[in-house]
Amino acid sequence: MRFFCVFKWDLEYWMVPVQDVRWSYPIGQGTVHNETFMLQPVVHVSHEDARSFCHWFGWRLPTEVEWEFAAKAGKTGTPIYPWGDRFEHGRANLWQGTFPYENLLKDGFMGLAPVNALPPQNGFQLYDMLGNTWEWTSSQFKEELRGSTHETMYVVKGASFLDYRDGTEPIRVSIRRGRPPHYSAHNLGFRCAQTINYGKNKGFR
Repeated sequence: MRFFCVFKWDLEYWMVPVQDVRWSYPIGQGTVHNETFMLQPVVHVSHEDARSFCHWFGWRLPTEVEWEFAAKAGKTGTPIYPWGDRFEHGRANLWQGTFPYENLLKDGFMGLAPVNALPPQNGFQLYDMLGNTWEWTSSQFKEELRGSTHETMYVVKGASFLDYRDGTEPIRVSIRRGRPPHYSAHNLGFRCAQTINYGKNKGFR
């Protein structure tokens, strides 16, 4: 049996292990495979599985630098959010309210949102660079953390529906965390990148 962490809204325990959770059943056997589910980002995918999926298509995971370049739509400087320096409600699926007791649902979602539920966040017309789910990158997480076991970890970017602006770590394009390659969770997904060799990549999409 495999157990993964899935988030449930309980005033005492907001992160609990659930049996038989995986990408196709992100909240366990109670997962409903309806149209909304099919439009949500894939979660409960480890770094190893995300990398394998990308390789299967001839793609790869983005590096942290590439991810931030995409989030800022190629802009120079350090914009706080993909769309600029001022926060705008309705642009990102984040927790609004006192975590984990109250979510004001200003973005309209308690948990995962369909990837196209909110407007594109930047000039590249990319969705969910900030909010909804954290995303794997191919970059190793180098920071030394208190109590670190020196286990290899990889950078995740973007924050998720469980993160909130008034937390100890500001929600912004530069936010980063480290997770071990076997880790998976209900608020962690990935997106793919493709290396372009001009004149050779005729199958680019």
